[in-house]
Amino acid sequence: MEELAKSGRKLTDETRHRLAARLKNLDTPSVRPYPLSLEPDPIHPSSYYLAVDGLNHGRVAPLLLRLGLASSPASGLFPKSVLIGRMRPAGGREVVVNAVPFGPTDAEPLRTFHERVTKAFQPRPQGTQAALIVSGQDLAVTAPIAFEDFRRIQRDTGQNRAAFSSGLAPAEAAYLTVLWAATRAGWRDGYSLGVTGIPAGAESQAALEKLPGFSRYTVLANDLEEAAGLYDHLRRVKLGAMAGQTRGFDFELDFTGLALTAELLGETLQAWRAAGRPVSSIVPPADSDLEALSAAARQLNALLTLPGSIGLRAHGRGHRAVADPGPGELAELARD
Repeated sequence: MEELAKSGRKLTDETRHRLAARLKNLDTPSVRPYPLSLEPDPIHPSSYYLAVDGLNHGRVAPLLLRLGLASSPASGLFPKSVLIGRMRPAGGREVVVNAVPFGPTDAEPLRTFHERVTKAFQPRPQGTQAALIVSGQDLAVTAPIAFEDFRRIQRDTGQNRAAFSSGLAPAEAAYLTVLWAATRAGWRDGYSLGVTGIPAGAESQAALEKLPGFSRYTVLANDLEEAAGLYDHLRRVKLGAMAGQTRGFDFELDFTGLALTAELLGETLQAWRAAGRPVSSIVPPADSDLEALSAAARQLNALLTLPGSIGLRAHGRGHRAVADPGPGELAELARD
């Protein structure tokens, strides 16, 4: 740690992977580290943050450790941190270790870490990049499994398919949970995080104002005029969250339960684009002509979002929505 800081070299994923390889050979019965989470302190370059699980008689406590030289000033970012211990690795300079709770429900330390230490793990717009969109009743279990699969897919294909979604009601909790999982997985390559089932009306505005960190919003298409108003409201919300700089987002229209033809879809997407509201993707009605809808959408740089059970090979590139995937399931779907 001290040598890295003195060298002036930037902490890279290569360095993190080397650390992970070394830790595999160490017996650490009281702690399970997540070495790919390692991040430097933004103020004191000789100090680092590391996500771990504290293990005590079968109980697991997710923690965020701050490891710093005793001579380094204490961080004011986490004033409620607890001193874990002091040590001299290999007889070197004294290192002080502090910890704060860092589980998926620890909102304050999670937000502090992801807003003031690093923004590398925050969601990003997906655009026209095909995705495997993961949802689940318990994202604290589902998301870590998904990130393992996403890393495997990226290694095997060179493609980033990482995406998640949540319904409107649990969205705030889902946001923190996915941030937590991305940190522990060390996933800095970007992923999309969406809110689904948003009613097309002014009643949704207050809820969306609380969700500026999401990168994809799926609005019900039963009233396109009201949906357009939500698009404009989201743009204002993003502008305010970035203090004058608009943060991009993907907008999806959900036509579930509606009648939709390829001609009507083309006209709708064209009109929205001409009005400065490009639609990134659509959820088509069940039993619709997917091939025709896909062709119409592609002409205007939009994709279809389909259930994971429906293959994409016959309908062109698009998103697949997958609920509660098991280990390896996403990697298998990525082959289609």
